[in-house]
Amino acid sequence: MLNEKELVMEIKKRNIKDVFFAACGGSYNDLFPIHYFVENESKNLRSKCLTARELSITNPAYWDESSLTFVLSHSGNTPEAVEAARIAKKNGSYVITISNEKESALADPALADKFIVYEWGEQISHKEEPMGILYRIMNEYLHETEPTYSKYEDLIDGLNKIDDIIVEARRL
Repeated sequence: MLNEKELVMEIKKRNIKDVFFAACGGSYNDLFPIHYFVENESKNLRSKCLTARELSITNPAYWDESSLTFVLSHSGNTPEAVEAARIAKKNGSYVITISNEKESALADPALADKFIVYEWGEQISHKEEPMGILYRIMNEYLHETEPTYSKYEDLIDGLNKIDDIIVEARRL
């Protein structure tokens, strides 16, 4: 179970200026909402959302020890995602890998400072799926690092309501 408060305390030891989000295929779609959230809500962070391959190829000069990188892969073994995590670590970034498979390549401590495994299925809360996990981490990070960030409680409230909202929407 993710404890975003503890994770953010660890991340805060760094002077983070940039956040990178990387994935492939369907996992890539899960990254756009959090990318736009960071872009619009943070006064201090730059956000970049790229396919894992594109991030690896472009390898921005500012992808370094002042960056936080999220690499998402459902299987945890997508070669491009694994490569992006490897480059992020080599560049000195704080790397968080996220996968549905606890025995995947992305679980390798050489590739990630923090590996998060999630369950998948109808009975799993959306707060515990990739998009919810990303929102929980970044909401906590902004709350802890940006005194003028004002949506902390609202986002928590929304995440606590999301499962019921989805059930009701499906019913209609």
